[in-house]
Amino acid sequence: MFKLQRPFCLNISHFLRLHPEITSFLLHHMGNSNSKFINSNTLTPSFHKSDSSDTALSNRTEDRDLSTIPPYSDDSYYDERKANFRFQDGRRYHGVKGIASILPNDDREMDRLSEEHYMVKLAFDGNIQAPVKDLLKQGATVLSAGCGPGVWMLDCAHDYPESNFLGIDISPVFPISIKPKNTEFMLGNIVEGLPFSDNTFDFVFARLLYGFLTDDDWNLAIKEYIRVTKPGGYIELVECDSRPYRCGPRFKRIMTQGCRAMEARLLKPYIGPKLSGMLEEAGLIKINSNFSSIPINWGGPLGDIGKSVFCETMKSLKPWLTKVIDMSPDIYDTEIQEAIKEAGEFKAYFNMYYAFGQKSIEA
Repeated sequence: MFKLQRPFCLNISHFLRLHPEITSFLLHHMGNSNSKFINSNTLTPSFHKSDSSDTALSNRTEDRDLSTIPPYSDDSYYDERKANFRFQDGRRYHGVKGIASILPNDDREMDRLSEEHYMVKLAFDGNIQAPVKDLLKQGATVLSAGCGPGVWMLDCAHDYPESNFLGIDISPVFPISIKPKNTEFMLGNIVEGLPFSDNTFDFVFARLLYGFLTDDDWNLAIKEYIRVTKPGGYIELVECDSRPYRCGPRFKRIMTQGCRAMEARLLKPYIGPKLSGMLEEAGLIKINSNFSSIPINWGGPLGDIGKSVFCETMKSLKPWLTKVIDMSPDIYDTEIQEAIKEAGEFKAYFNMYYAFGQKSIEA
């Protein structure tokens, strides 16, 4: 595998204390026989399941060593002296020009993304919906685009030790010194093009980039996903529809304000239902799409984590959104608290969508 310079912008010890299941996973991969890993089989959510069969990919190669994947460049790896951050109201943000992102990239945001990972996993009863599990068991090369703290990759690396996983993100918020041997992370900007050769990966996965990619960015990103995917390989996208259903007036008002502000930046808060059409338009075949409804502050464990993720998301948006909608921070906090109460009373929910498609063997 290729080696990356060592970053340290994520407070690893703090993160692992908050997420003991990941600690157990890492200990497992480091040979600690006393470690235990969370049993995903105990998660029994109900959602709109796909009836697609789990078939293996075609046209895969035998050599899946990540060392065969060309690095971005020697200068692209994280260097503390070159870190590009900006700070606002006590939160840290990436400082890359030309990116429409409105979310921070500090430790607190990484914790939110990690919790969001388990919410999505619970909602869909697993990490992967595309029919690639048989191939992953045999060994495949997987790209996680916009990987963030890499929790999806760490989870999948445990489940599929024969496969190699490579994560790329615009911010150096992923683990480097503590990670399983079948994972690598690197810096890169999706909208500038993925730094890989054509037909490199068996499976490309990207999730919850609605707060980062504009209309034009989405079109470019999907083209890049397809380019780096091998013929016969699969691409899977997971995104939310930020439109709340069955909600009260306060919940609806704060969400409408937030989504309108995102759209003013050309972001796509309602992109979830459009994923399948975008993949079809891009030329993929065997497209499958479905959704799971996520309750907020009701409905058992999924509703509990849905509430927590919603609260933390609104806190992450607070420095930006309060200025855009001209609302004082104190009033904003009160509105969020009241919106959460309403969500439980009205049984509010969001829909989370996935869509996957296959790159034609003739491509």
